[in-house]
Amino acid sequence: MKQSGPGFGQAAGFVLVVLFFSMVFMPLPNMLARRLVVPSRMETAEAVVVLGGGLTDSRTLSLVSLGRTIQGIRLYRQGLAPTIIFAGGEAGQGAAEGAVMASLAVELGVPDSAIWIETESNDTWTEALEVARLAQPRGVRRILLVTDALHMKRASSAFERAGFQVLAVPGETGLINAQDPGARLILMRQLGMEAFARLYYRVRGRL
Repeated sequence: MKQSGPGFGQAAGFVLVVLFFSMVFMPLPNMLARRLVVPSRMETAEAVVVLGGGLTDSRTLSLVSLGRTIQGIRLYRQGLAPTIIFAGGEAGQGAAEGAVMASLAVELGVPDSAIWIETESNDTWTEALEVARLAQPRGVRRILLVTDALHMKRASSAFERAGFQVLAVPGETGLINAQDPGARLILMRQLGMEAFARLYYRVRGRL
């Protein structure tokens, strides 16, 4: 009796194995990530806008959010903008992330008068809309936008659609230059999440 060739399941399994090894032992994730990178433009603007990156509990910034906050403070201290806007709502954590970031900025010496806080947003799109509602009536159009490198392309598009001229200042790019299998797996997970978010935004007409 003639034996049948390998079935679809075997072929699919082989493809998945090849993809897995391509992801963890070859620079495929790095190449995909670099397609999302937006060049940094550290120029003068009317405000620095720092996007929330999450809380670990009701009053503690995640490492992502902490990094963005510090970067925003540095831009302000370099004199690139007279105002710094922290954006981020509660997101189920019991405290508005924008307020938590602002509190840290005050502790680190940024005067209250230079800080504006947006606390109603729950995602990138609503951050753009709420920051526009807060800042544009005060004459702010040109902003330094602070978020992660993989998130910057989508965030820049959202804020441009909200009426801003965006100067991107992406955060740490170490993940994009992942050199070991574990780091590449983390990078692929981040890329998958961003790809899903970009697809959702495109379907909703936000890109």
